[in-house]
Amino acid sequence: MGSWARQGVLLWFTATASAAMGQPAAVAAVAPPTESKCGLLIDTPDGKGQFEERGDLRPLSQTGPGKTFAVDAPLEAAVMCGRSSILPMPYDIQVAITGRPFYIINQDSDRIGVLEINDGLCEYRMVKGALTADEEKLLEPRLQEMQTIAAGMAP
Repeated sequence: MGSWARQGVLLWFTATASAAMGQPAAVAAVAPPTESKCGLLIDTPDGKGQFEERGDLRPLSQTGPGKTFAVDAPLEAAVMCGRSSILPMPYDIQVAITGRPFYIINQDSDRIGVLEINDGLCEYRMVKGALTADEEKLLEPRLQEMQTIAAGMAP
């Protein structure tokens, strides 16, 4: 990704080694988010990137148990969606497993987070804005759940 996708790292969370080893984590119940205006972030020569809306791209409905996420796009393209919650959902890991960063824009604020896999670990960082204390408490067990999901998908 271009420099536009790497600026403003304010917060960085990584799934812990215990999750990678399959140890259970407590996960708090949260109302499912709604999703709108999804598309691809495509690198441009000026480094700013371009958003290309895709009406058929809806990770909330395209990921889950028994599903395989796929998108017809260049490998260097990132996925981006507006959501009612800044936190990624557990099966969003299926987007990141494709090698594409998954940007989530909070519909109620100007915050942006990105879900990625780095050295085999699920990582979520804030590109713009910050998580609330309550969101931070929910994120670590969510990342651990994603790590477990990813491990179950490995060949």
